[in-house]
Amino acid sequence: AYLFENFDDITKAAVETTIVNTLRNYEPRVRVLSVDVVDLDYRNALRITLEIQIISPEVSVTSVEFVVERLR
Repeated sequence: AYLFENFDDITKAAVETTIVNTLRNYEPRVRVLSVDVVDLDYRNALRITLEIQIISPEVSVTSVEFVVERLR
């Protein structure tokens, strides 16, 4: 639903909070270190970058970046 709203600091914080809470609730093998959400308004999209710590079996840190687009 966030892709259909005007993107501002409140929407950015809501997206970040939703991602962190979802990973905490449904993926116990990772710990979120950081979330960065960037508005790509020219593409009707959000670029999301996650830095996570993978806890099992060995502890490692990785970064994941992806783009979420609204299709018309």
